[in-house]
Amino acid sequence: MNKLKLVLPSALTILLIVCSLHLYQAKAIDSFPVYNVNTGLRYATIQSAINAIQTKDGHTIRVEAGIYEEEIIIDKGVKIIGENSVSTKIYGDIHIISPNVTITNFSINGVVSITACYCNVSYNIISGGILLGKGYYGGGSLYALYCIIQNNTIMNGELAGINVYHAKNCSIIWNKIYNNSVGIALCFYTSSYSYDTTSHTEYFEVRGNLIYNNHIGIALYGRGHVIIENSVYNNSYALWLTPYATENLIYHNNFFDNEKQISLPYREAANYWDNGYEGNYWDDYTGTDENHDGIGDTPYVIDLSNQDNFPLMNPYIIPEFSSIIPFLSLFIILTALILYQKSVNDYALSHIDTRQRSEQA
Repeated sequence: MNKLKLVLPSALTILLIVCSLHLYQAKAIDSFPVYNVNTGLRYATIQSAINAIQTKDGHTIRVEAGIYEEEIIIDKGVKIIGENSVSTKIYGDIHIISPNVTITNFSINGVVSITACYCNVSYNIISGGILLGKGYYGGGSLYALYCIIQNNTIMNGELAGINVYHAKNCSIIWNKIYNNSVGIALCFYTSSYSYDTTSHTEYFEVRGNLIYNNHIGIALYGRGHVIIENSVYNNSYALWLTPYATENLIYHNNFFDNEKQISLPYREAANYWDNGYEGNYWDDYTGTDENHDGIGDTPYVIDLSNQDNFPLMNPYIIPEFSSIIPFLSLFIILTALILYQKSVNDYALSHIDTRQRSEQA
């Protein structure tokens, strides 16, 4: 009995210590919700995780759900991943001035500016817009090069949802862009129908975006852009072409329910509005389709220098890669099973044939 009296207080003490340690650890994690996967170190803010001397190019920083009120300067080539894009919230501008930066899974109330190359901004909700090739901080390259803006929701940009100053070879794909003055400005849009003529943009891929409820859907500037498989609707203007917009390829887009399809104040701009076989869907096209091939019999004329030679009679069905993944996976599995069964059958037949030959001998 005496031994039991001694053991019980000791056990209770150990239990209290263990519980206290767990509570302390949980509190420490709550106080330091930013985690460098490569070093194992935790930080109170995203900026402190970036600034840490232990954080190097190529590291991954994970950010737990919560509210982060900070302006962030990313000057290292790191991958910053939020827990999810609904509950991991950043209130403040983000300036990317280092190459090879990825930022994903955040709700961002501020402007994301990129003056670097090989950056990826994806799966975020951004209220404030994205600025490519122009930032508020020094450093980084003059151009934004080979950057990818994908699968974001972008809204409430003061000037544009995506505003481009100096940038080449970038991709703007599968975003939802709405409630901006301009949805995508492939020029540095400065105010109503004004832009910086020193902008330089070339060879953008603009694909699969939903662009709606803006004053202008796409402001086109520069050359060599491929604009394909976008739905541009419920805007005052679907497209606004500057005189510097030339030699761009625009097809398989849906333009509908806009007050006007195109604002073309300058007649110098000449672009390609079809791929030689199919063009775009324009809901105000009034031509006929006598042979019922889905292509209008007469061009959709924009002006003397621009016309869609093969306008679509019906909206183009834009493929969604995510929707075909299950079918693709099923196809791969079935193909593998068929090939496996064939190999088993071939192996069995070869053994039967060998045995028959040996018996005949």
